[in-house]
Amino acid sequence: MNTRESAASVKELSHFIGCEPVARQRGRFGDVFNPTSGALVARVPFASKAETESAIVNLPAAFLI
Repeated sequence: MNTRESAASVKELSHFIGCEPVARQRGRFGDVFNPTSGALVARVPFASKAETESAIVNLPAAFLI
């Protein structure tokens, strides 16, 4: 399986801000690989400045779970 086929069928992760999953706004992704097989298993979004700031503001809510 080539990289394009793998990327199309791989799980796309999201941020978790304010105790809820948040869809990415836009931007780049990083690949997550299985360390044993080297297979691409997921893609994680890189946070924008606004997403990072939102996560910081909502940080106290994360400890109320």
